This record gives sequence, C-alpha cells and structure tokens, in this order.
Amino acid sequence: MPSDLNSQFLVQIVSTEDVIRSKNLEPELTKLGLQFQISPGIVPNEVDFQTGLLHSAFIFKLLNQRAASIGEVGCALAHRVAMHAFLNSNHKFGIIFEDDAEVISEFDFDILSDLLDSDRPIIVALGWIPGIAVSRNPQITADEVLVELITPPTCTFAYAINRSAAKSIIGGNKRIIDVADWPIYMFNKVHFYAPRLSWV
Repeated sequence: MPSDLNSQFLVQIVSTEDVIRSKNLEPELTKLGLQFQISPGIVPNEVDFQTGLLHSAFIFKLLNQRAASIGEVGCALAHRVAMHAFLNSNHKFGIIFEDDAEVISEFDFDILSDLLDSDRPIIVALGWIPGIAVSRNPQITADEVLVELITPPTCTFAYAINRSAAKSIIGGNKRIIDVADWPIYMFNKVHFYAPRLSWV
C-alpha cells in the first residue's frame, strides 16, 4: 500500500531553512509509509515587499482590517511554490504540510483519495488553528470521517489538494491579497472538507 500511496500523493513540507521544526512530523510520515520532499519557504525581498510588487497592501488591509506582514506574504508565496511543484509532478493528489505541523491521527487514505479523485476543485484541511468554519450538514454523525464545509477553516497548516484546486489557486490573483490559507477569491470556486476529528 505505501508504494501505491507514494505514486498517488506528492507529500511536501514547506520549510524556509530545510529544517523541519516539528519533532513529530518526519517520524509519523515515515510510519505512514509516506515519502516526502522539502518545498522551499520564501523570504521576500524587503524592497519588493515595501513597494508592493508581491502583494496588494490595499486589498489585504481591506480584507483583513490590518496590514500584511512580510512573513505572511512569504508564507502565501511558499504555498504557491508547493502547488506549482505538485502540478509539475505526475501525482494525482498533493499533501502540503508546514514544517511545524504534527500528525496526531492516522490518515484514512482510501476516503481521502476517493474524495480527491474528482474534476471538482477540492481541498481537505487536515489540521487548523481553532477558529470558525461552517459545515454544510449541521447534523454530523459519529461515523462521518470527512465533513463538507461552507466556509474553510482559517490558518490551516496541513491540507490535501487535487489538481483542479491547485490550478484554481495558482490561476488566481498574481499578487498576494490575503493570508495563505484560502484567499477570499477561492470562495465558491473550491470545495472544502475537513476530518470530523483533526488528523494533524
């Protein structure tokens, strides 16, 4: 099974210094039989950031009610790099981790691949910082593994993605206008799901 998983899923860890900050992530991925590669983090050039070549300061402030930090812009750019690498690979699906993520539950790859194997753009948020997300079905049963969301969770640090969703995000705005995790222009363009109980 792991060799089949590795032919289907391109697993990437976004890291600015080729160092995985999480002590849990590498051993847990190895235990799951997953090979992974480091996707380079982005440290934006200060001048490019200040002059607005990388992001729209006005739209970011309008959407978030505050100015963007250089780190947020770098994070959003790094996720785009990882999605480009996924689209340039032969893999059907991608899984992208930030390097401080920790795996806390075993993945159900059958359910994950069955859902992602679609022409619809789909992202499965595998773990997130507590915040608000609205599920499509208000009555979630105990046997449901993945739940469809109307609104995506914020601050996701691990997600699975299909090719259609990656193309939608890459084909969006060229400059960063929102935080890395599900820019506002993705609403109604990408279908979001999450495990009923977080996996990461």
